Amino acid sequence: MSAADRLPCEMLAAEEQQRGDNLTAVAADRVAAGLDITWHQIAARDAYGNAAAHTSQPEVR
Repeated sequence: MSAADRLPCEMLAAEEQQRGDNLTAVAADRVAAGLDITWHQIAARDAYGNAAAHTSQPEVR
């Protein structure tokens, strides 16, 4: 499926999923360096929450 075929909410969900993944990777690097990751944890949680909220859910009948 191309980006043009996606609904705006699905595009946002994909972008937020990627943002969460990127923040998680940065947080892992910071942990390895002994640095604080509080902001990264909060931002990643926010991104994953946004992704979940904008993901199409199948109808249950």
